[in-house]
Amino acid sequence: MGEPAEYDRIGDRYSEAKQQPFRICLEAYTLERLAGDIAGARIVDFACGDGFYSRRLMRRGAAETLGIDASAEMIALGRRAEAMDPLGCRYAHGDVAGSGELGTFDLAVAAYLFNYASTRHELRRFCKVAFQSLRPGGRLLGVNDFTDDGASGVRDFSAHGFRKTGPEPCVEGTPITYEFILPEGRSFAITNYFWRPETYVAELRAAGFASAAWHPFAVSEEDRDAFPTDFFADLLLRQPLAAFEARR
Repeated sequence: MGEPAEYDRIGDRYSEAKQQPFRICLEAYTLERLAGDIAGARIVDFACGDGFYSRRLMRRGAAETLGIDASAEMIALGRRAEAMDPLGCRYAHGDVAGSGELGTFDLAVAAYLFNYASTRHELRRFCKVAFQSLRPGGRLLGVNDFTDDGASGVRDFSAHGFRKTGPEPCVEGTPITYEFILPEGRSFAITNYFWRPETYVAELRAAGFASAAWHPFAVSEEDRDAFPTDFFADLLLRQPLAAFEARR
Protein backbone atom coordinates (compact mmCIF):
# COMPACT_ATOMS: atom_id res chain seq x y z
CA MET A 1 0.00 0.00 0.00
CA GLY A 2 1.28 3.45 -0.84
CA GLU A 3 -0.87 5.53 1.49
CA PRO A 4 1.29 5.74 4.68
CA ALA A 5 3.89 8.02 3.08
CA GLU A 6 1.15 10.04 1.38
CA TYR A 7 -0.64 10.67 4.66
CA ASP A 8 2.56 11.31 6.60
CA ARG A 9 3.12 14.27 4.25
CA ILE A 10 -0.42 15.64 4.26
CA GLY A 11 -1.69 14.93 7.78
CA ASP A 12 -2.77 18.43 8.83
CA ARG A 13 -4.22 19.24 5.41
CA TYR A 14 -6.20 16.00 5.30
CA SER A 15 -7.62 16.75 8.75
CA GLU A 16 -8.66 20.17 7.45
CA ALA A 17 -10.34 18.58 4.43
CA LYS A 18 -12.37 16.33 6.74
CA GLN A 19 -14.26 19.46 7.85
CA GLN A 20 -15.68 20.22 4.40
CA PRO A 21 -19.50 20.40 4.49
CA PHE A 22 -20.10 17.23 2.47
CA ARG A 23 -17.91 15.27 4.90
CA ILE A 24 -20.09 16.22 7.84
CA CYS A 25 -23.52 16.64 6.27
CA LEU A 26 -23.49 13.68 3.85
CA GLU A 27 -20.66 11.28 4.67
CA ALA A 28 -20.73 11.31 8.49
CA TYR A 29 -24.51 11.72 8.60
CA THR A 30 -25.03 8.63 6.41
CA LEU A 31 -22.53 6.43 8.23
CA GLU A 32 -23.80 7.40 11.67
CA ARG A 33 -27.42 6.91 10.65
CA LEU A 34 -26.50 3.38 9.54
CA ALA A 35 -24.69 2.82 12.84
CA GLY A 36 -27.83 3.60 14.82
CA ASP A 37 -27.72 3.13 18.59
CA ILE A 38 -24.12 2.28 19.52
CA ALA A 39 -24.39 2.86 23.27
CA GLY A 40 -21.90 0.57 25.00
CA ALA A 41 -20.49 -0.80 21.74
CA ARG A 42 -16.88 -1.88 21.25
CA ILE A 43 -15.65 -0.43 17.94
CA VAL A 44 -12.53 -0.87 15.83
CA ASP A 45 -11.84 1.99 13.41
CA PHE A 46 -9.72 0.80 10.49
CA ALA A 47 -7.76 3.45 8.54
CA CYS A 48 -8.78 5.80 11.35
CA GLY A 49 -6.65 8.73 10.18
CA ASP A 50 -6.63 11.43 12.83
CA GLY A 51 -9.49 9.76 14.70
CA PHE A 52 -12.34 11.61 13.00
CA TYR A 53 -14.81 8.73 13.38
CA SER A 54 -13.27 7.30 16.54
CA ARG A 55 -14.03 10.54 18.35
CA ARG A 56 -17.48 11.05 16.81
CA LEU A 57 -18.51 7.51 17.75
CA MET A 58 -17.26 7.86 21.32
CA ARG A 59 -19.37 11.01 21.63
CA ARG A 60 -22.37 8.97 20.41
CA GLY A 61 -22.00 6.54 23.31
CA ALA A 62 -19.52 3.86 22.27
CA ALA A 63 -17.79 2.16 25.21
CA GLU A 64 -14.48 1.76 23.37
CA THR A 65 -12.84 2.65 20.09
CA LEU A 66 -9.54 1.32 18.81
CA GLY A 67 -8.20 3.25 15.81
CA ILE A 68 -5.63 1.68 13.51
CA ASP A 69 -3.78 3.46 10.72
CA ALA A 70 -0.65 2.84 8.65
CA SER A 71 0.40 6.52 8.83
CA ALA A 72 2.42 7.44 11.90
CA GLU A 73 1.57 11.11 11.35
CA MET A 74 -2.18 10.46 11.37
CA ILE A 75 -1.92 8.37 14.54
CA ALA A 76 0.08 11.19 16.15
CA LEU A 77 -2.70 13.64 15.29
CA GLY A 78 -5.28 11.32 16.82
CA ARG A 79 -3.29 10.91 20.02
CA ARG A 80 -2.76 14.67 20.19
CA ALA A 81 -6.51 15.27 19.94
CA GLU A 82 -7.12 12.66 22.63
CA ALA A 83 -4.58 14.31 24.95
CA MET A 84 -6.25 17.71 24.47
CA ASP A 85 -9.81 16.39 24.90
CA PRO A 86 -9.82 12.89 26.43
CA LEU A 87 -12.69 10.68 25.27
CA GLY A 88 -11.14 7.26 25.81
CA CYS A 89 -10.02 6.61 22.22
CA ARG A 90 -7.07 4.26 21.75
CA TYR A 91 -4.83 4.27 18.69
CA ALA A 92 -2.37 1.79 17.18
CA HIS A 93 0.09 2.37 14.33
CA GLY A 94 0.15 -0.45 11.80
CA ASP A 95 -0.91 -1.83 8.44
CA VAL A 96 -4.53 -3.03 8.63
CA ALA A 97 -3.87 -5.87 6.18
CA GLY A 98 -1.19 -7.22 8.53
CA SER A 99 -3.13 -6.75 11.75
CA GLY A 100 -2.83 -9.59 14.21
CA GLU A 101 -5.35 -10.51 16.89
CA LEU A 102 -7.26 -7.34 17.74
CA GLY A 103 -10.01 -8.70 19.96
CA THR A 104 -13.71 -9.04 19.23
CA PHE A 105 -15.77 -5.97 18.42
CA ASP A 106 -19.43 -5.16 17.92
CA LEU A 107 -18.79 -2.75 15.05
CA ALA A 108 -15.94 -2.23 12.61
CA VAL A 109 -15.62 1.04 10.71
CA ALA A 110 -13.61 1.29 7.49
CA ALA A 111 -13.67 4.81 6.08
CA TYR A 112 -11.74 4.90 2.80
CA LEU A 113 -9.76 1.74 3.50
CA PHE A 114 -10.88 -0.74 0.84
CA ASN A 115 -10.28 1.66 -2.06
CA TYR A 116 -6.56 1.53 -1.19
CA ALA A 117 -6.31 -2.09 -2.29
CA SER A 118 -4.19 -2.14 -5.44
CA THR A 119 -4.94 -5.83 -6.10
CA ARG A 120 -8.00 -8.00 -5.58
CA HIS A 121 -5.93 -10.18 -3.24
CA GLU A 122 -5.21 -7.16 -1.04
CA LEU A 123 -8.89 -6.19 -1.09
CA ARG A 124 -9.81 -9.66 0.15
CA ARG A 125 -7.21 -9.39 2.94
CA PHE A 126 -8.82 -6.14 4.13
CA CYS A 127 -12.27 -7.77 4.09
CA LYS A 128 -10.97 -10.81 5.97
CA VAL A 129 -9.35 -8.70 8.71
CA ALA A 130 -12.63 -6.82 9.17
CA PHE A 131 -14.57 -10.10 9.35
CA GLN A 132 -12.21 -11.63 11.89
CA SER A 133 -12.43 -8.57 14.14
CA LEU A 134 -16.19 -8.90 14.64
CA ARG A 135 -18.31 -11.00 16.95
CA PRO A 136 -21.02 -13.16 15.33
CA GLY A 137 -23.75 -10.76 14.24
CA GLY A 138 -21.35 -7.81 14.33
CA ARG A 139 -21.41 -5.22 11.56
CA LEU A 140 -18.94 -3.51 9.28
CA LEU A 141 -19.73 0.04 8.16
CA GLY A 142 -17.72 2.28 5.90
CA VAL A 143 -17.54 4.94 3.24
CA ASN A 144 -15.67 4.46 0.01
CA ASP A 145 -15.02 5.47 -3.54
CA PHE A 146 -18.08 4.52 -5.63
CA THR A 147 -18.41 4.39 -9.39
CA ASP A 148 -21.57 2.73 -10.61
CA ASP A 149 -22.11 4.74 -13.78
CA GLY A 150 -19.05 3.82 -15.86
CA ALA A 151 -17.84 7.43 -15.84
CA SER A 152 -14.12 7.91 -16.35
CA GLY A 153 -11.73 10.82 -16.62
CA VAL A 154 -12.10 13.94 -14.47
CA ARG A 155 -15.20 14.27 -12.30
CA ASP A 156 -15.21 17.83 -11.01
CA PHE A 157 -16.72 18.47 -7.58
CA SER A 158 -14.59 21.52 -6.87
CA ALA A 159 -17.61 23.31 -5.35
CA HIS A 160 -17.31 20.72 -2.58
CA GLY A 161 -13.53 20.79 -2.40
CA PHE A 162 -12.36 17.89 -4.56
CA ARG A 163 -11.83 16.50 -8.03
CA LYS A 164 -11.78 12.81 -8.88
CA THR A 165 -9.79 11.54 -11.87
CA GLY A 166 -10.48 7.93 -12.77
CA PRO A 167 -8.96 5.56 -15.28
CA GLU A 168 -9.83 5.82 -18.96
CA PRO A 169 -11.27 3.33 -19.67
CA CYS A 170 -12.49 2.00 -16.30
CA VAL A 171 -10.22 -0.97 -15.57
CA GLU A 172 -10.24 -2.58 -12.14
CA GLY A 173 -7.07 -2.16 -10.11
CA THR A 174 -5.98 1.03 -11.86
CA PRO A 175 -5.36 4.29 -9.95
CA ILE A 176 -7.86 7.00 -9.12
CA THR A 177 -6.55 10.41 -8.05
CA TYR A 178 -8.44 12.57 -5.60
CA GLU A 179 -7.32 16.21 -5.51
CA PHE A 180 -8.57 18.10 -2.45
CA ILE A 181 -8.89 21.87 -2.76
CA LEU A 182 -8.34 23.99 0.35
CA PRO A 183 -8.60 27.75 0.96
CA GLU A 184 -5.86 30.13 -0.18
CA GLY A 185 -5.02 28.08 -3.26
CA ARG A 186 -3.74 25.09 -1.31
CA SER A 187 -4.38 21.51 -2.41
CA PHE A 188 -3.15 17.97 -2.06
CA ALA A 189 -3.76 14.66 -3.82
CA ILE A 190 -4.14 11.03 -2.77
CA THR A 191 -4.26 7.82 -4.80
CA ASN A 192 -7.03 5.19 -4.64
CA TYR A 193 -7.73 2.23 -6.91
CA PHE A 194 -10.77 1.55 -9.04
CA TRP A 195 -12.98 -1.41 -8.13
CA ARG A 196 -16.56 -1.85 -9.22
CA PRO A 197 -19.24 -1.80 -6.50
CA GLU A 198 -20.13 -5.43 -7.16
CA THR A 199 -16.48 -6.43 -6.70
CA TYR A 200 -16.44 -5.01 -3.18
CA VAL A 201 -19.64 -6.90 -2.35
CA ALA A 202 -18.24 -10.14 -3.81
CA GLU A 203 -15.05 -9.86 -1.75
CA LEU A 204 -16.97 -9.10 1.44
CA ARG A 205 -19.08 -12.20 0.88
CA ALA A 206 -15.97 -14.25 0.05
CA ALA A 207 -14.44 -13.13 3.36
CA GLY A 208 -17.42 -14.63 5.19
CA PHE A 209 -19.91 -11.79 5.59
CA ALA A 210 -23.50 -13.02 5.44
CA SER A 211 -24.71 -9.85 3.73
CA ALA A 212 -23.21 -6.76 2.12
CA ALA A 213 -24.85 -3.74 0.50
CA TRP A 214 -24.18 -0.19 -0.67
CA HIS A 215 -26.09 2.85 0.64
CA PRO A 216 -26.12 6.19 -1.19
CA PHE A 217 -25.22 9.28 0.78
CA ALA A 218 -28.13 11.22 2.20
CA VAL A 219 -28.49 14.59 3.92
CA SER A 220 -30.69 15.60 6.84
CA GLU A 221 -33.42 18.17 6.29
CA GLU A 222 -31.70 20.42 8.83
CA ASP A 223 -28.42 20.39 6.92
CA ARG A 224 -30.19 20.74 3.58
CA ASP A 225 -31.88 23.90 4.82
CA ALA A 226 -28.60 25.32 6.17
CA PHE A 227 -27.09 25.62 2.67
CA PRO A 228 -28.20 27.25 -0.59
CA THR A 229 -30.89 25.40 -2.53
CA ASP A 230 -29.49 22.28 -4.25
CA PHE A 231 -26.03 22.83 -2.74
CA PHE A 232 -25.52 19.06 -2.43
CA ALA A 233 -27.56 18.11 -5.52
CA ASP A 234 -24.66 17.09 -7.77
CA LEU A 235 -23.12 14.85 -5.09
CA LEU A 236 -26.45 13.18 -4.35
CA LEU A 237 -27.17 12.69 -8.05
CA ARG A 238 -23.75 11.58 -9.30
CA GLN A 239 -22.67 9.68 -6.14
CA PRO A 240 -18.86 9.65 -6.48
CA LEU A 241 -18.76 8.28 -2.92
CA ALA A 242 -21.10 6.01 -0.96
CA ALA A 243 -21.50 4.10 2.29
CA PHE A 244 -21.57 0.33 2.69
CA GLU A 245 -22.74 -2.13 5.33
CA ALA A 246 -21.93 -5.79 5.90
CA ARG A 247 -23.00 -8.18 8.65
CA ARG A 248 -21.09 -11.15 9.98
